[in-house]
Order: sequence, then C-alpha cells, then structure tokens
Amino acid sequence: MLEVRIALLVKNTQKYVSRIYDGSTNYIKGVKDSIDSPSRFLIIPLNDTQIALQADNSNYLSRIQHSDGSYIEAEKSTIYDQSKFTVYYEAENLITLKADNNEYLHSGDGAFIKTTSDLNDSCRFYINTIIS
Repeated sequence: MLEVRIALLVKNTQKYVSRIYDGSTNYIKGVKDSIDSPSRFLIIPLNDTQIALQADNSNYLSRIQHSDGSYIEAEKSTIYDQSKFTVYYEAENLITLKADNNEYLHSGDGAFIKTTSDLNDSCRFYINTIIS
C-alpha cells in the first residue's frame, strides 16, 4: 500500500519539524537541519480540508493543553478532535495548519510546536512529500 509522508520545514527558521522524546513526552519541535525518521509524518486524510498526522512512534500528533499553552505532541494512539488539523494552502508547497482550538500551529519558544492566534511566518510550513 502506498503511503504518503510529509516533512514540514518552518518558514521563518528553516528547521524541520520532528518528534523529540525527552524521556517522558514526545514533543514536536522545529529543530532539525535535515529530514530523518522522526521528521516524517504519515498523512491521514479525514475530509477535504482536514488531516491527522502520525509520527514514527505510531502515535498521532495532538494538541495537548499545558499550563503555559497548547503544545503539539505525538502522544495519542487514536485520532481525537485534538488530533485533527485543518490545512490552509498559502502557496505552492506552503501551508498553515489550524488545530481544533481554531489556532495555528507555530514554532514557538524553544522551537516547540504550539498553537497561536497570531498568523505569521512561524505558522507557515514548507512541505516535502515522501512516498513509500
């Protein structure tokens, strides 16, 4: 079966988004200079505008609320509302993703992928498609 994975490059930092395990949490951060296995996300189409993204640990990227904001983590084994992202095409191979809280994914402090209502270049991602 054909699988389509993507790698996301943060527009303003030119760093690839990757799953980073810190010993307890699978954070999603924009920190890599090149594409590796934790930087490839399987696309799960949900409808015409929404997708889920599955990380290399088989968990889905999901919005997880912390006291200091909403982080994107690869922690959920099934698709929940917090695992659904609306895709907005900005230009060829350039997208923004909106979470279930109606905020954009962006590379924030410490390169953590979090959500924000402020649309700027930290919310824009270049797409590299990987077919396997």
